[in-house]
Amino acid sequence: MHWFKPEEINSNIVHYLVQELKPSSIISSSERLGELLTGIIGGTIFAGDVQRAWNYFGANTLQRLFILASSAVTSSLPDYGTLGTFATLYQRVFELCVGERFLDAACSSGFFSLLLVERIPFVSEVVGVDIDADVFKVAQELAEEQHLSNVRYVQADLLADDFSAIGKFDTVTALNLLKMTAHRLILAVPYETGQPEVAYGHRQLFSRAKLEAVGTWCIEQLQGAGRMWCEDLCGGILLIERHPS
Repeated sequence: MHWFKPEEINSNIVHYLVQELKPSSIISSSERLGELLTGIIGGTIFAGDVQRAWNYFGANTLQRLFILASSAVTSSLPDYGTLGTFATLYQRVFELCVGERFLDAACSSGFFSLLLVERIPFVSEVVGVDIDADVFKVAQELAEEQHLSNVRYVQADLLADDFSAIGKFDTVTALNLLKMTAHRLILAVPYETGQPEVAYGHRQLFSRAKLEAVGTWCIEQLQGAGRMWCEDLCGGILLIERHPS
């Protein structure tokens, strides 16, 4: 039983689930969190039509992100899973993106790809990639409804040997894809203490020092033909820029 109103059915529910239920060990994995979220969404609106309920959830989430990411100051609860936190992060990433072709690797919900098209001028293509096609299904349908021909989603394994065949991009928001980045790589990670947050599927802890070590490794892979920038925001942001060849 819960007290969420239909207009409150958005990604912030994840934050409340983690805060309320994790202390009682009800949430032991990201899969369990997904089950609980599905139960709330499917049982609150459009009963019997789960896909329509998910689309409503997606539209609510995207609308809220648009508002927050367009404001001068975003509201943020002290948790990595809130819309305010993601909007704050997205604002900064928008400023760091360059070029016309973008890869949103491990795109999860796929909402960032839709925001990118709306906020960055002259976008020719944004490709959202995730190993699980179900996670970006709602965003994919929203893109089709809005006739966004410059946004597409692809199910693929980022670590597959042939993944680089997808092409090269001016900006990539991910790690382990340096060979695909024509210009700029942006990685954002949360800083956590104790144990990684299993509810969000996190598998390792990051700190400023560890993020900088990742940046150093990236520059080594480029044989020194690049530079790095690291800053703290909603965790940490690492930017790797390849020198023009």
